[in-house]
This record gives sequence, C-alpha cells and structure tokens, in this order.
Amino acid sequence: MSWGWCWFDTSLSSSDTVVNPSYYENLGGVIRNSLVTDTRFAGIGLFATRGAHVLHNTIRRAGSDGMAGIYLGVATQDYDPAAGRPANVDPTIIGNIVDQTGLDSPSCFGIRFSVEDELGVLSGLDGSFTIDHNLYFSGAPPSVQRRARSSTRATTSRPGRPSALTRLPDRGSDAGRERPPACWQPRG
Repeated sequence: MSWGWCWFDTSLSSSDTVVNPSYYENLGGVIRNSLVTDTRFAGIGLFATRGAHVLHNTIRRAGSDGMAGIYLGVATQDYDPAAGRPANVDPTIIGNIVDQTGLDSPSCFGIRFSVEDELGVLSGLDGSFTIDHNLYFSGAPPSVQRRARSSTRATTSRPGRPSALTRLPDRGSDAGRERPPACWQPRG
C-alpha cells in the first residue's frame, strides 16, 4: 500500500447532507494492519473525519515532501462557501509504528492548523483524541510537534494504568502519555 487516507477534499456534490449535514469526509473509517512506505505526503492522513480509527499500521519513510507519517489534515472541500470543512473529531490512533529513518526532514505525527484568506481558521483536530501504544523513529534529532490549538489535548485509551510498552525507551513511545513525541532518534 502506498498510502492510506480517510478522505481528502470530497466535492459537495458527493455529500449526502441528510445523513451528514456537517460535511464530514469520512464517518467511522478504519485503516488497519497496513504497510505504508515511501510516500511523498502523509502516510496515513485523516481529513474531516468523525470517529476514524488508525490501528496497528507500519509506516516507513512517509511524507518526504510534506505532512507527516500520521497526519490530521484539513479539507478545503473545493473552497465552496457552503461547505462545513469540519476538523477531525474523536480519532483513535493505536498500535502504529512510524519509522521515518532516511528522510531529510522527518516528521512522525502532525496536526495542521492554518488561517486562509478565503476560508478563515482551519484546524486538523477539534477536541481530544485517543492516541496510545505507538512507536516513532526518525533517525534524526527530535522535531517540534505543533498542536492545533492550546485547548487540544490527547488522551490515552487506558488512563492511569501501566502500559505494556513502558519497558521500551521512553522517548520513542506515546504509551501512557498525554501526547506523543514528534519523533525520536534511537540510541546506537
């Protein structure tokens, strides 16, 4: 598989506003047990999703020209003034391995936030999300993680309980953390 996206910029003519009045691009989608390698943009990207699940995937060298290995993006929906352009809501991201070793500017995890002249403020995430038991490798020094806004925070799926991954190097795992590291460099 070259990439996995829960979807990106569906035209309004393709939206059923009776079932989906908020113009989500994907409702309850699942990307599971995939191998994603050598992509120019996001390895796995969520765009305007509600309740999407990203589970037990391996992502290698993804986003060489932009985005990140796992990316919460923004859907512009053809810049149509009637579109809802919702942020991702309630995504679950568990048990993934992101290995960005070999990329010039590795980014393991990203959330887009932008202000556009025509569309105003757009965020890749609204509210909290579940992220746990993921491993991140960059082959480079840790990069900065940008959050969509200060009120956005991650929650773990098992708060207050020890994680099965706590025995692994702390810097490379998001198990039991409120938010994941952007990437880390394995010790050699």
